[in-house]
Amino acid sequence: MKPGNIKSILSLICRVILAVVFISAAVEKMTGPSEFALAIENYHIVPPVFTNTIAVILPWIEFWCGLTLLAGLWQRGSAAIIAVLLLVFVAALVSVLLRGLEIDCGCFGTDSQVSVYRLLEDLLFLIMAIYLIKYPSHLFAPTGRRAG
Repeated sequence: MKPGNIKSILSLICRVILAVVFISAAVEKMTGPSEFALAIENYHIVPPVFTNTIAVILPWIEFWCGLTLLAGLWQRGSAAIIAVLLLVFVAALVSVLLRGLEIDCGCFGTDSQVSVYRLLEDLLFLIMAIYLIKYPSHLFAPTGRRAG
């Protein structure tokens, strides 16, 4: 297999994984915005006045970025937004772990505790997003707006 083909396949895998993860996380948050707002409050990072706004807007950003990745549209832009979100998520998780708080991370509804596992998972997703920024997937991307 040629190196270019391996990059294309790896990019497609990253694209699909990130899309599915971010779409499913967004849908979970959209179905329970008050629970997600509570999860945000439990981090004690964001001023309470912004909690509800973040709880409503963030899932839609995740959803649209995941959807555009799945469709193969604006991959670099979507992957860049996801990378920024993941940097924020990693910083928040590190903060909670260092402070010894035992809280729900709010990642996928209300059943996911903050843990080193979640931190490593987000770091892996961050690596995938960075890879996708550098090597967008041309496989199964619409013509005319391929991998943009």
